[in-house]
Amino acid sequence: MNPNAHNRHVVVRQVERTPLDVVDQLAPIGTATVHEAIGRRGYVGPDITPIQQGTKVAGTAVTVLSHPGDNLMIHAAVEVCQQGDVLVVVN
Repeated sequence: MNPNAHNRHVVVRQVERTPLDVVDQLAPIGTATVHEAIGRRGYVGPDITPIQQGTKVAGTAVTVLSHPGDNLMIHAAVEVCQQGDVLVVVN
């Protein structure tokens, strides 16, 4: 394994998205139930929390792994986002 592999930035431009009508149908069910139903894929951990309390949102996730002070991947992800996407940033 390349010792610098952890420093490599990867931008996935072709994001597989769930159709928005399906997202709308799944929205009332909640993230945990949908996560279980799709085979427990894509879980980023229990520490992820919304930055605005008391608000609910549903959409297809575009995820970013970013390091504090480095927003390059956030900018790249914004370019990939489409209508109905929710940008999820983990650092």
